[in-house]
Amino acid sequence: MQFLEWLQGWPISIWIQESEWGFPVFLAFHSIGLAAVLGVLVMLDVRILGFAKTFPVSSFSKLMSWAWAGFVVNAVSGIMLFAADATRLSMNWAFILKMTCVVLGVITAWMMSRQLNFPAYSHASDAEADAMGEPVLTKSLRYLSIASLVIWTMAIVSGRLIAYINDSFALGGSAF
Repeated sequence: MQFLEWLQGWPISIWIQESEWGFPVFLAFHSIGLAAVLGVLVMLDVRILGFAKTFPVSSFSKLMSWAWAGFVVNAVSGIMLFAADATRLSMNWAFILKMTCVVLGVITAWMMSRQLNFPAYSHASDAEADAMGEPVLTKSLRYLSIASLVIWTMAIVSGRLIAYINDSFALGGSAF
């Protein structure tokens, strides 16, 4: 708990807590990062599930860099937002659920990227990518896509719930 209190005492944490602009600025960056991550991943998930069949799955290999860049923006802005309220958030069940979903979502995205052989496509020239052909959309990829959609939906919902969960609903607390 001392570490969390120390984190909340950072000058930037105090600025986020007390200034008129701190929280909204970092929340805006967090939203932009989220849009990049989910914009790409949701399109990929629904494509794997059979929608927009004329759009080549291999073309997502180049878009994945946008998703990972969005994740970095989310990680940095999220750490700053967490630092401003670390003691409360560390005990908030909605925050813990959100972070669990984010970890699972990243693992799922990485697994899908590997199964689709995106590293090879992203480093290949257009001619080499054409020669490799389209990746095979296996049943396990479809399951991963469904899991991805569910996981990221849960991350968003639990992330929104953080603001509305009283400390009485914290882990170890009572709902009544």
